[in-house]
Amino acid sequence: MVGTVIRKKVLPAALALALLVFFVLAAYSLFIFGASFKRVARFMVESAGRVSPAALWGGGEPLEPVTFLIYGVDAGEWVGGTVRPGVGRADTIVLVKADPRSKTASLLSIPRDTLVVIPGRPGDDKINHSYAFGRAPLLVETVEQFTGITVDYYIGLNYLAVKDIVDLLGGVEFEVDRVIESSGLRLEPGLQLLDGGAAFAVVRTRRDPLGDISRVMRQQRFIKAVVKEVAKRPLDDAFYTMLAAWKHLDTNLDLVEAAGLAYSLKGISEANMTTAIVPGWFYNRNGISYWRPDLAETARLIKNLFLSEMEVAP
Repeated sequence: MVGTVIRKKVLPAALALALLVFFVLAAYSLFIFGASFKRVARFMVESAGRVSPAALWGGGEPLEPVTFLIYGVDAGEWVGGTVRPGVGRADTIVLVKADPRSKTASLLSIPRDTLVVIPGRPGDDKINHSYAFGRAPLLVETVEQFTGITVDYYIGLNYLAVKDIVDLLGGVEFEVDRVIESSGLRLEPGLQLLDGGAAFAVVRTRRDPLGDISRVMRQQRFIKAVVKEVAKRPLDDAFYTMLAAWKHLDTNLDLVEAAGLAYSLKGISEANMTTAIVPGWFYNRNGISYWRPDLAETARLIKNLFLSEMEVAP
């Protein structure tokens, strides 16, 4: 069975929340240039007159723990230098709890083929179909029903944005562990500088025995590589990368809210993060492959990761 908890996972640079957002590296590169971005965001807030800087930066009481639903949408494919439309399903789904008081974060990856009940739909289905049926609201409702955890914010990213972001960074060094053939490209094993198209292939492919489970693990490794690359950059580069990424997001946060929340969480370190994958096994029904969750073990994980001082969904 897959799904054991991995505690205190170490990342290069103290950018804990970068792991929480699949390739929303730009938005959460706020952690790299906090003070610089603070001045920019402070100006935005004061100009708009929407909220005091003290409130935005958590100048009062410590903030309560918050939960995010992070998802990457398979809304297209990069093949031979052109974009092909995709089916629009949520291929990466991550539930996150971040606590600015204890400076800890917990992350639970939910495989896209996880068999769940989707509210308002007959029977059960793959969890990623909930996005195709009802976009972010239904995906959030489905995750809340499956986990029992109330989601405060959702952040979605079109996978095609990966290409643009990586190209903007000038490429990302990544250790390819095996031959990858995806999106019209073939990548050989070894350390190499990936451009945007190659990066897209790396994070999207699941052509190996463990399928989506291997992809989740590969995405985590690639996020580390991206964070390491972002950490090398001047503050101005990080700021422009953040702006470039923001236009690709689907979220119930606005830019100022995201900046304030990110700044309040910037003290979370990699040593205080816990990551896990929903435990279960591969299950075939009528020729269709699913990830059947071990509900008892999943409930135990959720209790350990999320239920300390958190609101439970009704």
